[in-house]
Amino acid sequence: MQVRGCSVLLATVFAISCVSCAQLGLPRTSLSIPSPNGSSTALVRNHPGIDPPNQSLWLKNASGEKRLRDLTPDVDWCSEIAWSADSREVAFLIRDVHVLVFGADGVLRDEVDLVKRSGNYLERFAAHNIEMTQGQLRFSLCERTEDYRSLKEQGCPRADVAVR
Repeated sequence: MQVRGCSVLLATVFAISCVSCAQLGLPRTSLSIPSPNGSSTALVRNHPGIDPPNQSLWLKNASGEKRLRDLTPDVDWCSEIAWSADSREVAFLIRDVHVLVFGADGVLRDEVDLVKRSGNYLERFAAHNIEMTQGQLRFSLCERTEDYRSLKEQGCPRADVAVR
C-alpha cells in the first residue's frame, strides 16, 4: 500500500514539473501599459494552453474592462504596446510584424503589416520599439539573427507607416 501511494505521489510531482508556467498561462498579465493621460490601460493577458502562447488583448478604464481580441493560440503573440500622445489610440504589435490599432473606445481602427509577410512562422525582419505619433506609427525594422532567436543589434533603421 505504501509503495503504491509513493508511486502516485512521484508520478504527480513529475507531471507537475513537466508543466511550464507558460502552459499554465502565467504570468496572467504579460504586458500592461497605461495611457499617457492615465484614463485607460492596455493589457495583454496570458491564458492556459498546452502549446503557448495563448493571449488576448484588453482595454481597461473607469467603466470596466473590454476584451478587444483573442490572438490565435500557438501562432500569435503580442510583444509591445504603444499609446498615442493624446491617449485616443493604442497599438498592439503582433508577431513582431503586424499592428492592430484600437481607439480608446475599444473599436478597431486599423490593421497594418509592418513587414512583407512570406507566410513563414517567423519573418526574416521584425519591427520593434513602436511609437504612435500624429497618425503615424514609427518603429525600428531589424533583421533576425541566423538562428532567429534574437534581433541583430545594428542596422535597424526607423520607419513610418500611416494609420487611420
